[in-house]
Amino acid sequence: DGALVAGGLDDGGLRIWDAKALLRDAVGADGSPGSETKHVVYGRPTSTKRHTSGVRGLDFNPFNTALLASGAAEGELLVWDLGSKEGPKVHSMAASAAGKNQSSGGEITALAWNRRVGVEHILASTSSVGVTTVWDLRQKKQVITIRDPRGRARTSALAWNPAVATQMALASDDDAAKAIQLWDLRNATSPVREYTHHQGGVMAMSWCSHDTELLLTTGKDSRTCVVSAATGDVLCEAPRGSNWNFDVQWSPAMVGVFSMASFEGRLSVHGLLASSSASAPSFSSASALADSFNIDASEFTASSPRMTSGNVMDMVRPPQWLKRPVGCAFGFGGRVVQFSKPNKTQVSLTPTVTDPEMVRANHTLEEQLRSASPDDLRRYCEELAKADSDPFAWEVLKMQFEVDARRKLIALLGLKPPANKSSEPETAVGLELCKPLAHRFVLKQEDSDETPLAEEPVGTP
Repeated sequence: DGALVAGGLDDGGLRIWDAKALLRDAVGADGSPGSETKHVVYGRPTSTKRHTSGVRGLDFNPFNTALLASGAAEGELLVWDLGSKEGPKVHSMAASAAGKNQSSGGEITALAWNRRVGVEHILASTSSVGVTTVWDLRQKKQVITIRDPRGRARTSALAWNPAVATQMALASDDDAAKAIQLWDLRNATSPVREYTHHQGGVMAMSWCSHDTELLLTTGKDSRTCVVSAATGDVLCEAPRGSNWNFDVQWSPAMVGVFSMASFEGRLSVHGLLASSSASAPSFSSASALADSFNIDASEFTASSPRMTSGNVMDMVRPPQWLKRPVGCAFGFGGRVVQFSKPNKTQVSLTPTVTDPEMVRANHTLEEQLRSASPDDLRRYCEELAKADSDPFAWEVLKMQFEVDARRKLIALLGLKPPANKSSEPETAVGLELCKPLAHRFVLKQEDSDETPLAEEPVGTP
């Protein structure tokens, strides 16, 4: 049920614990850590050891968690079937009956199941002599063996690309071969890319399944970096410790969270997007919350897990899980624009009608405007004024298409327009007889002999 923890021992033993039981009894009654032989499902000290030397690599199959692969120092590669009712069944993936990997030799330093759907039966192992072997669990044989053409002496870490089934990253903890290599099995003569951001040997790697461009690496230069698998750029870097990290892992369930294990005996958990500005609740807030929830106030300030500023990093670019998989927007004219993740380069534009009556009214208005006739527009406004319960706005619009519109507009507002007599002094509100105000907006420029509105004498308001 995914609640098992497996560990490899130096004496060749493999021990499996019940994770839920360990969490319940993590600390003994006297406050000391629980015994490592407690809650053991398989691999008690008296059990038969399948490996003859120290176990160097373990990996559960991500699609079938009942399958566990283990590799040892003498070159043995075993696959454990933990789902059998009769007990774990062990299958040797090596060439000889004794389980020796005769094709490569040397100790197995790392192994990993393929993370791509459809090829979950593919397993890769790498050795201390720099040979990486790809195995097919269904056929129980080697598929391909690759080696650095420059003769890299040792390979210490490998990680499959979750997006491309044939790609894997290989790294060495040798300071003389500190570059991480990206290999593609379709052309396994040489690596397709190298990442050179570390100044020392690389201890461990992990490829993010939520954003397949994020590759997590840690090395002997005490750096733990998240790099872009596409460009090789360092996107962010974790806080450095006083000692090296020997393992790093992305969380398969929690997005953007990874763990680091160091030789100091410390396990730290980090988040890419956790807020470093978040602070614990004040004493007064904690007290109020405690009263409301009937719990101790200290639980709001001390026991709740929180990322500290040392655990928070700034990403150069946003990760893939923050991008919108789908989206749509409504525009003018009854148009809907939408996109979806499968068709990243295509945007669909679809007409939609939500109010048929408004669409018909809009078409009628467009036809009237295209007619460019002030008389037609005036009659159009008259019809709408009769149908509207508040015709004042349409009356104002109608006057824009009538002769002497200014004088009529003043009368509509309840004011008495002055008579158009030449005997009136210049300081009076004198309005000359004018053409329709909207005349130049509905007639073509070449058909209008009207002077610009800005130059018309408008008198004193």
